[in-house]
Amino acid sequence: MNKLLIAGVVVSAGVVGYLVNQGDESPQVSSPKLPSELEFVPADTVVFSGQLSPFPLKKYLQATNFQQSAMPDELMAELKKESDPQKRFLASLLKTYFASATSAEQFQKTYGMADEMKALMYTVGLLPVIRYQVSDESALWAMLDQAETDSGFTHQPRTLKGLNYRAYTFGAENSDKPVELLVAQQDGWATFTMNTPVNTEDDLEVALALTKPLSSLADNTVLDDITARHGFDGSSVSFIDHQVIATALTTNSGNKLAEMITQAQKLANKNGLQALRNAECQKEIGEIASNWPRTSFGLYKSDITQDHVSMHTGMVIESKSSVVMKALSSIQGYLPAYLNEEQAFGMGIGIDADTLNPALASLWNNMLQPTYQCQPLQEMQASVKASNPAALAMFTGMVQGVKGVGVSLLDFTLDVQDGVPSVQNIEAIASLSATNPDVLFNMTKVFAPPLAQIELPTDGSPVDLSYLVPAEAGVQFQPMLAHKGEHLVLYAGKKGEAEANKLASEKTKSNGFMNLSMDYSRVLEPLLPVIGMSAEPEIQEQLQMLKNLDMQVKIDMRMNPQGVEVRTEMELDSKKK
Repeated sequence: MNKLLIAGVVVSAGVVGYLVNQGDESPQVSSPKLPSELEFVPADTVVFSGQLSPFPLKKYLQATNFQQSAMPDELMAELKKESDPQKRFLASLLKTYFASATSAEQFQKTYGMADEMKALMYTVGLLPVIRYQVSDESALWAMLDQAETDSGFTHQPRTLKGLNYRAYTFGAENSDKPVELLVAQQDGWATFTMNTPVNTEDDLEVALALTKPLSSLADNTVLDDITARHGFDGSSVSFIDHQVIATALTTNSGNKLAEMITQAQKLANKNGLQALRNAECQKEIGEIASNWPRTSFGLYKSDITQDHVSMHTGMVIESKSSVVMKALSSIQGYLPAYLNEEQAFGMGIGIDADTLNPALASLWNNMLQPTYQCQPLQEMQASVKASNPAALAMFTGMVQGVKGVGVSLLDFTLDVQDGVPSVQNIEAIASLSATNPDVLFNMTKVFAPPLAQIELPTDGSPVDLSYLVPAEAGVQFQPMLAHKGEHLVLYAGKKGEAEANKLASEKTKSNGFMNLSMDYSRVLEPLLPVIGMSAEPEIQEQLQMLKNLDMQVKIDMRMNPQGVEVRTEMELDSKKK
C-alpha cells in the first residue's frame, strides 16, 4: 500500500504543480489579473504560485495528447486488499485519476475544469491552500462521493460563516491532535486546505477565503516587482520567500508561520529551535535572508494551440550581495555555439579556470565575514574555515586557460541483430575550449598512454582515433581529434565535422555557466525497441506512450545582476495517434 500512497502523492503534486505553474498565450502584461482573489492571500505566505491569467487547459491537453496508461495491476491489487478506510479513500482518488486520464475530455469532466482556468497555491502559516476555478461544482463532489463509497471513509459536513464544506479527518481514531483535509467550493472556485491543532479558527477563515488577512498580496507590489525585475510576462508568477522563513525560524511570533511553529513545539513539548530563537540569530540570519530575499519563478513567453506548446520559463535565486554575484559571474566561462543547434542531446559547462581560485577565495572570505554571534552560524563558519579553497590551486594550475567543455549528440541510429544492439551512424561533437589547447593536450598525454604518440597538427587537420574504439563496444563510428582555433575537438560524422569547423572562428568569451538540452523523440525512439526487449508488459506500455512525446527541452543557467538565473525552453508538438 505504501507504493500506492507514494504514487498518489506524486500524481497529486504533478497535477497541482501543472495547474499553478503554467502560462498562457496572452500578450505581455504588467500586473496580475486576480486582485479580488489575491486579497485572500496573506502577505507573509512562505510560498506562492499563481496562474493569474486564464490558462488554455483544453488546448494544452489536446496538444500534449493527454493520456496515461491504465492503473498498474500491482497498485490495483494493493487497493483491493487494503483494509484501512483512510488509505482506501486515497487509493480510490488515485484510481479515479487513472480512469479520467484516458482522454483530455474525460479529465476535464471528472475534475469539473473549464477550457480556460486560473489557479492559486499559497500558505496561511503552516496551512497549505490550493484554489482553482471549476466550471462544474457537482463533478468534484461526485468524485469524492465515489471515493467515500469505495472506502467507507466519510466526511463530516461543516459550516463556517455560511460556507458549507467537507472535513476528512486523518490519523488514529480518537486522536487529540487530528489533522483534517478540508474541501470547499464557492463562487466558481474549489478550495483545498488543512485544519490542524496549531491553527485557530481565524486562520481557517482566511484559508477558506472567507476572511481577508490583515495584509495581503493585493496590498503590496511583490508580484509586480517580480514581474518587472525579471522580465516575466505576468501571467504566471511564483515565489518562495526566504525572509518569511528566516523570521519563522528565529522568532516566536514574528509572522503567522512562526506562531504555528511555536504552537506545534508546545504541543510536542519540544523546543528544537531554541538555538535559533534569540536576538543574535534573528539579526544575523535576517541579514543573510535580506541578501537572498526570495526565489522567483515566472513565464517569459508562451504560445499554446491544440497542436503545439511553446513555453519559456525562468527561475531566479535573487541576490543583493554584490560581492557574491561578482565572484560567481567571474567564474562563468564559454559555451560553444553548437549547443544551440538541433541535436538529440547536448550539455555544456562554462567555467573560467583562471578566475576560479580568486572567485572561490572571495566567496570563502565573504562567508567568514562578519564574525557571527549566532551559534549555528558560528559552527558553519568554523566548518568553512576548515576547508580553505587554497588547496585547489594545484588543480586549477593544471587546467590553466580552460574556459569550458561541451558535448553534443547530433544524431544516431540503433540497429539490433540477434538481440544485440549496435549504435551506428553517430553524428557527435565534444570540445574543450581554452586559450592554450595544445598545452592542455600535451599534458593530458602524460596521463593517457594511448594518446602519447599523437602529434596534433596546429592547422586544424584531424587525427583518426578509430583504433582506440574496441570492436566489442557495440559502437560503430570514426572519432576524429582536431585543434580548431581555441578549441580541442573530438567529433564524428559529417554533421560533427561541420560543427567542428565552425568552432575554429569562435572566440572563448564568457557567455554562460551551464547548458542542457534534449530532444526526447530523437533520443528515445531509437532506444525504445532495445529497452522494451527486456521490459515487463507495464513498462512496455509506458514506453509506447513515449513514442508520442515530440518534445524538446533546453535549460540554461547563468549569473545576472538579479541573481542566479535558470531559464527553461520547452517546445512540444502534437503527435496524432
